[in-house]
Amino acid sequence: MKIKKSVLFFDIDNTCYNGFTPLELAIDECKNGLILRSDLAILQKDMDDLKNGILSYEELIANYIKHLLQITKGKKRSDFSKNAEKFLYKKQK
Repeated sequence: MKIKKSVLFFDIDNTCYNGFTPLELAIDECKNGLILRSDLAILQKDMDDLKNGILSYEELIANYIKHLLQITKGKKRSDFSKNAEKFLYKKQK
């Protein structure tokens, strides 16, 4: 059985991109109809909880991953991949 490997990178020091890329990508996905506004509100609340000291950065990332998995369950990965590629291309430094 062939195992498909994936890699996830975070630009925590803003050398490649200014801003919290996962949230800004989610905003773009919402604008393009890939996720609902209510889903975006959940992700925004995670970020607000970090800013208000309710969550640590590690908890933010754990929540974010959990919420993204729930939000994207049953949806086509290719739609998100295409959107993310376009988003990152236009947002790169």
